[in-house]
Amino acid sequence: MSQPDSLVVRENTGFYRALAAEYDLGREYFYRHERRRIAADLHWLAGCQPLAEAQILDVGCGTGFYAEIAAGLGAHHLHCLDLDEAFLAAARARILSANPRARVECHLADLASFAAERADLLSRIDIYLMGSVLQYVPAAAAQVAALAVPGRAGFYISSTRLPGGGRYPRLEKLLARLDYLAHRLVHPASRAAARPAAVAGAAKVTLEVDPAQLNQVLAAAGLQTRWYCYSAFHTALFNWLHGVLRRVWPTLGSHFTLLAARGAGVHSKGERWH
Repeated sequence: MSQPDSLVVRENTGFYRALAAEYDLGREYFYRHERRRIAADLHWLAGCQPLAEAQILDVGCGTGFYAEIAAGLGAHHLHCLDLDEAFLAAARARILSANPRARVECHLADLASFAAERADLLSRIDIYLMGSVLQYVPAAAAQVAALAVPGRAGFYISSTRLPGGGRYPRLEKLLARLDYLAHRLVHPASRAAARPAAVAGAAKVTLEVDPAQLNQVLAAAGLQTRWYCYSAFHTALFNWLHGVLRRVWPTLGSHFTLLAARGAGVHSKGERWH
């Protein structure tokens, strides 16, 4: 596979390669809360496109967190795409350890290069998983638009930062900082993983992604969409507290999730907050 020609992609490739060996360490309790939200969203998507029958591509798979949840919900055929071999190996091991009958194919490439060189495979993809990745993809909306074949593939786009950090960025940052400190206090093992020495001085490049623009792109391809704003915390206390605050400020949140599916009987929610 050819090397990525984007400076943004190259910068982030170096950052995550340095982080790969320690990525996700100390985050087990965070995942416990995130799994519930992601599984609920994938259940909705599965109601439109049964996962057992779908070929799924996990873009920027990392350690395979999203693909593993999809496999646990019945997905049998998964493709993992990432820029780092260590992440691909970790994703394969993670998925197969929990779902030994799953078929996992790994691909070392960035999204733009993969789309240009593997159009044959992309023509067979039914669902794209894009968890915590589009903020690192140059011209993300254009790349999603190129993949959004009318009547073909669905999308699960999640853990993508809202432009400007959301509508209440100062409150979100305060809650995130307090949650981070509480998590490290309650789970000391997470301290070593919080700032791996391997990435000291390294930096990643984060781009803004507009959920309304993505929603428009996917709706134009004939897909039914819903998206919402949210924040996720490591500790149950802060997840509960954030839920209480959302009753006062319904648009509270720093990230968004967007689902787009084909299929009869699916109604577009447009902009949905919960």
